[in-house]
Amino acid sequence: MRALHWRGFWLSGGAALVLLVTFLCLRPSTGGEQLFPNADKWAHFLAFFALAGMLLALVERRYYASVCLGLLAFGGAIEIAQYLLPYGRSAEWLDLAADGLGILAGSILSWSIRESWLQRIERWVGAGG
Repeated sequence: MRALHWRGFWLSGGAALVLLVTFLCLRPSTGGEQLFPNADKWAHFLAFFALAGMLLALVERRYYASVCLGLLAFGGAIEIAQYLLPYGRSAEWLDLAADGLGILAGSILSWSIRESWLQRIERWVGAGG
């Protein structure tokens, strides 16, 4: 874990984000039209980009690969659950690919920032000082 003054708050936020993504991916399908073509793939990309950005900000860089692999496994578990659920969800390889691209984009962004954005927020507001 990174040295964070509000560690519990940030961990709670990360857990809430995981629960939100799980809910949105597993809730019953509305069966409605998409706003634009491949909107569901973009939703997967953005959800996993956000997850990677949040969770990678919590850990030291040496754990990035483990977090990214865990997120990809989480995406795979969601697809398996969608396949097993009886109410209108479908498992798709392209969803998992979109998850992976979101994780990749989030990890590239996290790697390019020298310090965690959470640490920057805490420094800006004067936490721990």
